[in-house]
Amino acid sequence: MKKKVLLPAFFFVFALTSSTGHALKTGGHVRVSLLSEVKSIQPGTPFWVAVRLEMQPHWHTYWKNAGESGTPTEINWELPAGFQPGPIVWPAPQKIAIPPVVSYGFEEEALLLTSITPPSVFRDSHPVSIKAHVDWLECESVCIPGHADIALTLPLTITPPEPNLEWQEKFSAARFAWPLDSSDWTVHAYKTAKGFQLAVSNPKEPSDKPSQLTFFAEDPTVIDYGADQNLRQIGGATTLDLFKSDASTSTVTRLRGVLFTPGGWRGPGSEKALAIDAPIEGKAPSPGGRSLLAALALAFVGGLILNLMPCVLPVLSIKILGFIKQAGESPRAIFLHGAAFSSGVIVSFWALAGTLLFLRAGGEELGWGFQLQSPAFIIGLAILFFILALNLFGFFEIGTSFIRLAGLSQGKSGYAGSFLSGVLATLVATPCTAPFMGSALGFALTQPAWAALLIFTSLGAGMASPYMVLSANPRFLKFVPKPGPWMETLKKIMGLLFLATVAWLLWVLSQQLSARAGSMPAPAGAVEKMKSEPYSAARVEELREQGRIVFVDFTAAWCLTCQVNERVVLNSKSVTEGFRQKNVFILKADWTSHDAKIAEALEEFGRSGVPFYILYPANPQAKPIPLPEILTKQIVLDALNKV
Repeated sequence: MKKKVLLPAFFFVFALTSSTGHALKTGGHVRVSLLSEVKSIQPGTPFWVAVRLEMQPHWHTYWKNAGESGTPTEINWELPAGFQPGPIVWPAPQKIAIPPVVSYGFEEEALLLTSITPPSVFRDSHPVSIKAHVDWLECESVCIPGHADIALTLPLTITPPEPNLEWQEKFSAARFAWPLDSSDWTVHAYKTAKGFQLAVSNPKEPSDKPSQLTFFAEDPTVIDYGADQNLRQIGGATTLDLFKSDASTSTVTRLRGVLFTPGGWRGPGSEKALAIDAPIEGKAPSPGGRSLLAALALAFVGGLILNLMPCVLPVLSIKILGFIKQAGESPRAIFLHGAAFSSGVIVSFWALAGTLLFLRAGGEELGWGFQLQSPAFIIGLAILFFILALNLFGFFEIGTSFIRLAGLSQGKSGYAGSFLSGVLATLVATPCTAPFMGSALGFALTQPAWAALLIFTSLGAGMASPYMVLSANPRFLKFVPKPGPWMETLKKIMGLLFLATVAWLLWVLSQQLSARAGSMPAPAGAVEKMKSEPYSAARVEELREQGRIVFVDFTAAWCLTCQVNERVVLNSKSVTEGFRQKNVFILKADWTSHDAKIAEALEEFGRSGVPFYILYPANPQAKPIPLPEILTKQIVLDALNKV
């Protein structure tokens, strides 16, 4: 009885598959079928078959790397002797997010193609049966293992195989979904503090710059599947920042996978996927490709200009008093005081650089001025400045040793005071980012530790250079007024500067504490008069896709340069009117308290601190326009005219 059932079934399958090249298995939420691109087999001529997975709505199966959950589809072939199957050629997957899990897979339909090579000689001319056992996992809110045995039978011919027109379109679409070969592309993979950076470009055939890009890693436990992948255009290359997976336990030497852009690498209608297999080359280059020598020069000039910033003025007033007192001393003593002050500056920059690099190596997203994001540091600095202000007002006399440490005594034994004056000057300089400093520091944080320390040293040397020049050339001190009763008045004026600094520090502290309590008042600045929102990279992309001009203000309450820019320039009538006329949408990236996302955004543009301003044109493909650290009304208006 069993044979009577199977025999008719066999002829039915033979008739179906020999004429259509198609075998079907249904059940569950996925329909599995086996397709052939040809209607017959020619000895020695490879041919393609495909396992077709058709998923019901909301159900999905998985790619070769399933992501955080799932298992890839497996195909085990059962072929006649002499037949050799190739590997599965996978189409580009899609990201399937069912929070908190992110997986890689397929919805609706997927064709997994395999090339099969028949032997050159057959013993007989019987039709050939191609069989496969398929295992998959089908998931929606629940997951169900699926299994199927599928087969098709194809006749042998001595002539070239005839194409199977019924499935030709399906096979063509499947090949179009294959990742492009990247051998003609320039592909680099770099190591970063948080993971990796991919940079791709095609010098032979420049591609459209994609506005959306996703990297699907082939190897599991390499990248964080759920983390944002930040897209940038740097020096003609499309780059993508990737976060390393917390589950990674071994050193990653290559990045393998697929770069997918929904808009197509060559424009609308073109291939959307690019195959990636690149060795990890080390640290990513700076956004502008800046050389170390250029960064050292910029850092020196930035440090020199830092002396003119409002943050440094209160502490430098101590040094001015010191020069006045030293005017009558020996050249050697004056030089030693200048050297001690300069040493305090440079050693402090080393300490800041070492701490910053150490914390960033541990995964912290920090930048210039990070210590002022700590309420404890602000309280300590405010107390110290308040004590120094009272001393300058003459309310009390502190012990001689303390006075020397504070830098108010510049006698022959006050070199420690000069040194600590340099330390204090550096600590309070960090709320300011002078011109040229931002790009130099941003470059430093992408370099090896030795190069970063060189750049920080150059920055400190630039800040200390005016005092070394004065102390090494005492003849310049003849232009400094001689000590006299007028110095008491000057001390009180400088005491007022310290009190003003204390008031500012307390205001910064209130901003931080209010933010932590969830009731932070709106910061003063230009954006208060216009519609604004807190910054996020996703919001920038959304607004640009809507064709909006976007202005991002990277600021902090402790950044005096930021406050001056906002009140004098961004809050001016002409600039606010310019924003209104251009219908500019303003986003504020407030870095008063630590925010890793803002630190990451700054790093994308090669910056490590605030202020930083960037203007995005309405055209999503146009490059954003960075503005300098110190703004003028004309600079902002000229930038607006460009967009």
